[in-house]
Amino acid sequence: SYTPFISPENRILRKSNCSDIMQRLLLHKTKMASFELSKTQSIISALNIFSGVENPSELQTTIIRTFDKDTLKFVPWMPPSFHAVIAPNPTISHNRVSALSLTNTTATANLIKKISEQYDKLKKRNAFIDMYKRFNEDLSMFDESREVVQNVINEYENAELASYTFN
Repeated sequence: SYTPFISPENRILRKSNCSDIMQRLLLHKTKMASFELSKTQSIISALNIFSGVENPSELQTTIIRTFDKDTLKFVPWMPPSFHAVIAPNPTISHNRVSALSLTNTTATANLIKKISEQYDKLKKRNAFIDMYKRFNEDLSMFDESREVVQNVINEYENAELASYTFN
């Protein structure tokens, strides 16, 4: 997620603070990749990079409030991995906070599954295979890669379980 996302044509900038930005980062509509939500999805780890923060204690208070509200659901098999850093940026005014959130979540399985289904349809029709056949007759690498992707999907789905053990 990145917020606030402002187009270059938009000249009106409203003042923002850490609390506003944190709430917006957690909204599903601010995610850069769309996926279906489910009750079992959990966060594996999160890194939030803030810019334009004047007072680090404001950010710390915001994080504590976020954890107190239980708005974040982490995987049950490890302690919450939530990191926030303040990136110094002299070009951004201090009355406008912005943030980037890099989150590894079990919802990634749904996204990869959707892409895999599209790939399977193309593979079934042998679409776009001609280019690869010119260079190499052995197309088993596609099947091997698809198997690796399926293993990643399975790993993300298993990560939602309390009984999951990280290898």
